[in-house]
Amino acid sequence: MRIFKHLLPVFIGLTLLTACSGKSKGREVRTYVSAFLKENPTIVAFGKADLSAILEKADYRNIPKLNVLLTDEVNQFNKSLDMKTPVHFALEGPFDPKGTPATVYAFMDVRNADSLVDKLTSLGLNVEESGDLQVALNGDIAIGVRNDLAILISKKGTYDGKALLAAAFEKTTGDESGGKTDQILKEKADIVIGTSLQNLYATSNTDLSKLNETKQKELQALVADSYLQTAFRFEKGQAVIETENLLSDALQRRMFFGQDNSADILNKLGKGKARLGLAMNLDMEKIESFMDDFAPEFKQQLTKSNFQLQIAMATLGDKPFTNLLSGKLGFVMVGDALKDGSITPEINFHVGLGKKGKSLADLALGFFSMESGAKSADGSFSYSGMDFRINEQEVTGNTKNAGAGVNTLIIPQGGENFGKAGITGFMNLEGLDIRAFGFSDGAKALNAVSYISLTADNKGSRILIKGRNDHENILKQIVNVYLQDIQSQIGAI
Repeated sequence: MRIFKHLLPVFIGLTLLTACSGKSKGREVRTYVSAFLKENPTIVAFGKADLSAILEKADYRNIPKLNVLLTDEVNQFNKSLDMKTPVHFALEGPFDPKGTPATVYAFMDVRNADSLVDKLTSLGLNVEESGDLQVALNGDIAIGVRNDLAILISKKGTYDGKALLAAAFEKTTGDESGGKTDQILKEKADIVIGTSLQNLYATSNTDLSKLNETKQKELQALVADSYLQTAFRFEKGQAVIETENLLSDALQRRMFFGQDNSADILNKLGKGKARLGLAMNLDMEKIESFMDDFAPEFKQQLTKSNFQLQIAMATLGDKPFTNLLSGKLGFVMVGDALKDGSITPEINFHVGLGKKGKSLADLALGFFSMESGAKSADGSFSYSGMDFRINEQEVTGNTKNAGAGVNTLIIPQGGENFGKAGITGFMNLEGLDIRAFGFSDGAKALNAVSYISLTADNKGSRILIKGRNDHENILKQIVNVYLQDIQSQIGAI
């Protein structure tokens, strides 16, 4: 989700530039962007945001003061830009170590170029002609306008804004990209993000560049024409974030998520009323094979400074991770909410072992078992309020008082698929204060949330964020949380 850190300032500014109506006179913005992407192999991520729909779903008109502020801006830009068209964007690589892209581009549908230029001038920007463009430069930002298209560029450091804008506009005049790029750009959602794995690899400065030529060519073939598509939909009562894997056939075959429709892990996680859970069902052989092919130094780096770990890894043979773990892991936090909305965390966990995993598990937990006394015949022992058990297939652990008064593991709403797919998870917030999970004040939006669920498999992933009110858009519910918090702070003063 780092993408949002870099797009948020642009989105906020563009929100004020897109609240108007009308019809584009020439090419659709989507077509311009598609052509731009075809001519720019350094674009790592791209997409669109329907800022008008997002504002409407947040019901900004019924927010005092904000309604007045935004409505005024909306009316001023009503003659300039077309809000029916989402704002499109593109992020250019390479990304720096902090995840900041080299350049951010935003594309807007212009209804009236002269009106837009007049508005930019009224904002104190110096707009001048540069070839067939109207250009405004302001620090890290460069804005260009030509006929029915405006492009905003954000780039750190010193750069020639006019030249960069001219090149960007030129790239929008060619043929569309077609294929998966256009499929992503045509996706219907409030926010759509496409990530090109091919361009990400090509612009990355990582240890992958140290691979031999044969392996680099193999990796290039794997990521060729491979994309991740992520769509955000804000609906009545819920938000849905769906990722679809649009991968090459070769890369799809190397995906490593498993499937267990029986959800057998539920029988290994003790008892209690679950509040939070995460389960994994992974193909360790595929993971280790991929690691050996494209991250051969990882195992050496892992054990480089730890002699005991080197010995332990050596005992596991040529496939240490596969021999250590079965790929089935899970944990749940159980417990009832207290009167103040807090919860006493009680943890149950399960780690599936590979065919040589027990010896290392015995070694890892040996100190605890010695401290607690002799193990039972079934490999169980207790230590510091936890009951552990080790055998050839697994390591399990349970908080001693977990599930008191309950004979089974009770999975709450939102956890219906728990344990069945490659990665599944849930968080149930009913009756809880978010501070019970140690979240900061910045996570106050969770007070509008009833539960969150996660499912990921080889085809993609789905995150469902369920609001507390089924009849109100989730964005409106979140806005209300912050408004109530502001009002309570003012009342306290």
